[in-house]
Amino acid sequence: MRPATRVLIVDDSATARHALREALRTDSSIEVVGEAATGDQAGREVLRLRPDIVTMDVYLHRENGIDVAATLMRDMPLPILVVTGRDPGDPKLLYDALAAGALDVFCKLPIRTAPTYDVQRRRLIRLLLALSRVPVVRRRRAMVARQVPPAPITRPMNDTSRRPEVILLGASTGGPPVVAELLRSLPSPCALPIVLVQHLAEGFDTGFATWLKEVTGHSIEIVRAPTFARSGRVYLAPSGHHLVFSSRGALALSEKSSHMSLTGLVPSRTRCRA
Repeated sequence: MRPATRVLIVDDSATARHALREALRTDSSIEVVGEAATGDQAGREVLRLRPDIVTMDVYLHRENGIDVAATLMRDMPLPILVVTGRDPGDPKLLYDALAAGALDVFCKLPIRTAPTYDVQRRRLIRLLLALSRVPVVRRRRAMVARQVPPAPITRPMNDTSRRPEVILLGASTGGPPVVAELLRSLPSPCALPIVLVQHLAEGFDTGFATWLKEVTGHSIEIVRAPTFARSGRVYLAPSGHHLVFSSRGALALSEKSSHMSLTGLVPSRTRCRA
């Protein structure tokens, strides 16, 4: 039997902390191991308790929870879910949180008598359980667009393999910060076209493309119709879609998936799912 997922709640409102703690206590797979009201307290509690995941409010007393998340990811990285009273569909909020190293943004639960309370509570618990298992990396620098491109990638002189024609990237929950870091490490413009499938909620593709361009310096294009990939561009699958290569070699959209799982970027007749 898997041990309960250990959660640290960070929120400057005692009422909000209590409400979240009581909501999570309804599931035996979750254990709230501590609470914090400030960034300093959060840092101390993370070191003391070693939780599996942190819930982070955006508005703390005289602090920004996104900045606190960035500090935690720099000094003691662990999965962080931003839980806020703000609109979690706000693209700027979402991608500021991702840039800081948080894995996702979720809205605070409604009052217990609300018709949607139980549905939202179950969604939050499922998300916490999933995100707590996502590997995270230390964030040593702010994610900003490059000023000077890195040196071109070279191939060993004795490499007789066929020259690659495209770079394929696929990522799920927690992927955007890692994808951005990877793209930052590549020259801009890149000598090869880059094709990206990222698990995105409906309606977030435009905001994600804008954010990715800002923090990496790469040109990002959302594939809306059959497109021949060209060097120097990153081609992104829109929300809820997969990408395939047609028999003519063009990038095309596959049928829409209700659960938005990743699809291998391979010729359509040999399409696979991961």
